[in-house]
Amino acid sequence: MIFKLFLHGNPQRDILDIISETLNEVFNIVGKPTLGMVEVHVFESDSSFKGCITVEAKKANVSSVEDLGFPVIHQCWTGIPKIFISVERLSRYDEDLQRAMIEHEAGHAILHGSLEYYIVNVPNWFRSSIGNEDLALKLIYLTSIAVKDSEVTELLAKKGFSESQLKLGLYMLKPSEDELIAKKLLGTNRRAKLVFAYSMLKPIAFVSPLRKYKKDEVDKALMNYIITLMPELKDHFEALSSELKDPSLDFQEDLHRALKRLRDLNKTILET
Repeated sequence: MIFKLFLHGNPQRDILDIISETLNEVFNIVGKPTLGMVEVHVFESDSSFKGCITVEAKKANVSSVEDLGFPVIHQCWTGIPKIFISVERLSRYDEDLQRAMIEHEAGHAILHGSLEYYIVNVPNWFRSSIGNEDLALKLIYLTSIAVKDSEVTELLAKKGFSESQLKLGLYMLKPSEDELIAKKLLGTNRRAKLVFAYSMLKPIAFVSPLRKYKKDEVDKALMNYIITLMPELKDHFEALSSELKDPSLDFQEDLHRALKRLRDLNKTILET
């Protein structure tokens, strides 16, 4: 058994079928989960979904969970790979996006389904460039999420899932209402600007490998996202995207490459 379903409440039967079909397809075509099996927790309600993830995070002493805006999440904080799915929220998307989201999190179970991918050391030179230990840890965490997303996109695209991941990536590059509001509230707070810039890394990293498949379409959406939210950092984001266009799938190596690129971004924000 590659995955085991755990139902919380009474999720819709048609969504359960999509979940099982998609997971079977990815694990049969792309590969098996890192540890051979993954728990898949399917929640009828969004409140139960968020509540369970929050409890899991506290048990593992995880202080920040950045992905709760998505209806499908993979994590391995306790050493057991798990995929959490909010059927209430997932059902708001069309079936293509539903499948693309499930594919992506299955990709994490294949590439990042063990505890080693959730333990990241802060390099001294990065800590020095930030000047604040807690802030450096948060930024490393946001960077690690982005890097892992680029690796999953690379893996899935190579295995024939580029079209579905492209649709999801283009959706992620549409600036959200929350992002537009947050941008207006930044003011001159350099720390807030830094966190906001790093929160943009996830969609940028996600689509970067897809530039090899649909360059014009991806580049146009990527530039629109960057120009809309932080045009002053366009060169830095472009450099990072180019770096993550060909991830090695060695997480520590890819993370180090990304952090080196982000050193200049840190300097631009903190010294201007």
